[in-house]
Amino acid sequence: MKALVTRIAPVLLAALVSGSAPSIATAGPSDWKWGEIEREELFAPHFPEAPYADAIVLLDHHVVRVDAKERLKQYHHHRTRIMKEGGRDRGVVSIRFHSDDEIKNFRAQTIVPPGHQVEVKGDAIQKIEGPVWTEWVLTFPSIQPGVVIEYEYEIRSDRLDRVAPMDFRERDLVRMARVDLQLPFDISHETFFGWSPGAPEAVKSQINDPDDTRRQLNQWTWEAEGVEPLAQEPLEGKPADYAMTLYVQLVQKVGTGNDPTAGLRSVDTNASVRSVNAASKEEQIRKSWEEVAKESFAALGKMWEKDSGVDKFVAGATAGASSPEAKARALFFRVRDGITTTAAADIRGSETLRGVIESGKGTSLAKNLLLMRVLREANIDGRVVKVPVSRSLQPRWYCADQFDGAVVRAIVDGKTVWLDPATPGCPYGMLAPDKVAAQGLLIGPDGGLVDVKVGDVNSQRNIQSEATIEDDGSVAVKADVKLAGYPEVEARAAIAKKGEAEWAEQWLRARFGTRVELGAVRLDEGPAFLAHVEFRLPGAAEKIAGGWRGSLPWLTGESANEFESAERESPVDFGYVAATDETITLHVPDGLSVKAPEGETVRMAEVNYQVSHAPTATGLQSSRAFRVREPMVMPTEYAKLRDSWSRIAAADGAEFKTMTGARTAGTR
Repeated sequence: MKALVTRIAPVLLAALVSGSAPSIATAGPSDWKWGEIEREELFAPHFPEAPYADAIVLLDHHVVRVDAKERLKQYHHHRTRIMKEGGRDRGVVSIRFHSDDEIKNFRAQTIVPPGHQVEVKGDAIQKIEGPVWTEWVLTFPSIQPGVVIEYEYEIRSDRLDRVAPMDFRERDLVRMARVDLQLPFDISHETFFGWSPGAPEAVKSQINDPDDTRRQLNQWTWEAEGVEPLAQEPLEGKPADYAMTLYVQLVQKVGTGNDPTAGLRSVDTNASVRSVNAASKEEQIRKSWEEVAKESFAALGKMWEKDSGVDKFVAGATAGASSPEAKARALFFRVRDGITTTAAADIRGSETLRGVIESGKGTSLAKNLLLMRVLREANIDGRVVKVPVSRSLQPRWYCADQFDGAVVRAIVDGKTVWLDPATPGCPYGMLAPDKVAAQGLLIGPDGGLVDVKVGDVNSQRNIQSEATIEDDGSVAVKADVKLAGYPEVEARAAIAKKGEAEWAEQWLRARFGTRVELGAVRLDEGPAFLAHVEFRLPGAAEKIAGGWRGSLPWLTGESANEFESAERESPVDFGYVAATDETITLHVPDGLSVKAPEGETVRMAEVNYQVSHAPTATGLQSSRAFRVREPMVMPTEYAKLRDSWSRIAAADGAEFKTMTGARTAGTR
């Protein structure tokens, strides 16, 4: 697959080579003309970067501009080529924007080779109006393998704090992704990609304003080609495991008077710079985290009210239940099994609880909100927690509506109980394996957000494993694995039923398939629940000239979901924490040697760990020392975020610990 590279625009490249300042250029809305597609992209039977792909994103271009009237304009031009039958679903596209913003210059079409264009219009555009968000759902006509879908539009807003995140990595390979940020000299900004290995760097230039050529703008350009699609499970710490999303926040407007060069200077927000520019007028643009929370959950307002039908729902589900725990269990199972999950969680959910109860159907988020509401009706404290699922390695704290999971935290008889009503078969008091609640956004009674901390909720961590390649290519494995959360519950249930072997076989086959031959199994209960397993994988290694080739179990690690809540004190960090030393020993047959690069550095989840190798008598021993690094928090904003979250937490009665110092790296 083609490696990710950053390409510098030709006008900027010439300036960099010559060493001179970049020239003034005129930038139109797009360097890619509507409907003009290269012959290769329109007729190629496949693309070498992704020869088996169902679809390929040919172009994803964003332009963010602040115009002369200080309005925000966000332009988007997108093209996707459908390659196979499996890519037909790309023909349905959703465009979402704030209801008080405007969408302008919209057009969409399907391009059918050799060049027939079918416009998207009329009934093919479904417009869904909401109190906060408006959504356009486009259904492209003539969708079949070989066609290209193309659309472009512009969102205009009076609010400069509404720059939407822009994704460089998508479900399909992206041949060209580009973002142009065009700002007046008196507007400063902050941008970051979060944890995104291989993310492009910005190239700065000056352009003439496309709306008024007498006016000049600063432009920052991020451009990347051949961006690999977001990886599917299992995650192996490769760049494709990480979302690559550019976040832009316009920070402040600084009055520059008549000095034409003032706006070219970097604007710092610290006190010393402000004192130097004391005469300058500063207008804060960035919203506080508290405002973000309030706005993000405004769409759920109706769901917080006492809907008709809730009292009858509770009475019917809890008939005969007397204790709080019995009521909580009854309500949990009634929502989990009695309400059909219709779609993934969506923060924009327009459903009402009454509608969910009457129809017996609801989104994942609606089921969690219903459970929270009926628990409160039964005098049990329940809160909905928006959490990242483990599939997404970097939750986007900048945008509260982009967390992709929800669970309920209930207080039953003074104890915290975690409930996951949207996952079929998930036990009472547990979370599904893909849910992560070590850090999450908790929705308070008023719809605001409260920080939440949990201990280990779901984890399986390799403590030590030993793999031996046998003469016939089979791999014999001995492994010690720490279990927590959902896997631990299942394992403990197996002990009670004396079914350890059946549990281990099912657990291992879920990872390695039916070829697993199970050996000895021992489950050790205790504060650290350990599974000692021995098994064999026939034919896992293939003998080639000079060695063996194959994927060996656990050599990629299983530590992404290990949490230690005592170490997580920053209210805006929602990352994964793993802290352990892990030793893996590989034995190979006589006469063969194993080679591996020394000091290989691997990035996995939010953790950096160092891999070092030492030869042994029969092969190679690999040790990994984990070094934890906190997810990025902008230093200039941390104090504001901390204070904002402190006020929310205090109002809700939640425990909050202030962070005594930012930890950037360290070994625990």
